[in-house]
Amino acid sequence: MAKPIRIEYSKRDAIKIGDFESITPTWGETWELEEGDDPAKVRKALVDRVEGMFRTVARRTLRQTIDRRVNVRDQETEEYVDEACDYFGVKQGVKGGRK
Repeated sequence: MAKPIRIEYSKRDAIKIGDFESITPTWGETWELEEGDDPAKVRKALVDRVEGMFRTVARRTLRQTIDRRVNVRDQETEEYVDEACDYFGVKQGVKGGRK
């Protein structure tokens, strides 16, 4: 019977931040299986790692976008950015246009 030799998992999502703009963070990894590894356990560990790294990448991308748009925010797009920042735990502060 054939056995898997590697497991690949990636995550990508589009996050709407208003003003006809969205960010699309992406993270993926490929892990090689070694002799004696349980593929189900390795897959679970891989999924947990990718999910955590995806959140890190999303936070960094959102932080960069907020810093870039510091003087451009308007009421119509404010709710989208606030919602994304709340979800990913990104502090907006004074530099991010919020006090």
